[in-house]
Amino acid sequence: MSNKRVYDIKIAIERLRNYCALQDKCQWDVIQKMQEWGLLKISQDHILELLIQEKYVDEERYSRSFCRGKFRIKKWGKIKITNELKKKYISEVCITKGLEEINDSEYQEELDKQYHKKN
Repeated sequence: MSNKRVYDIKIAIERLRNYCALQDKCQWDVIQKMQEWGLLKISQDHILELLIQEKYVDEERYSRSFCRGKFRIKKWGKIKITNELKKKYISEVCITKGLEEINDSEYQEELDKQYHKKN
């Protein structure tokens, strides 16, 4: 994605559809991108509403994907994952649903592994 300003709403919508299709994005990510492009607040609200209706932006799906990825790939714990999601203004309900993606036995196994690695 280029960083130049996008003035035409139709072009902005198409670029944001592509942006969201590549990887799950939350509302905060999309708003940041629109602000980077210099779109007006009223346009941002309209575009975000459209992307949510079209299922390009889904906070619960984003939260689930984020939790799975950060635990399995980066080995983050639940507290760090929760804090990072809160920084993106994800609701407590979505955070809880996202954390359900982490298998308790896998989580405990990883905790034990990290504990023994440090001791």
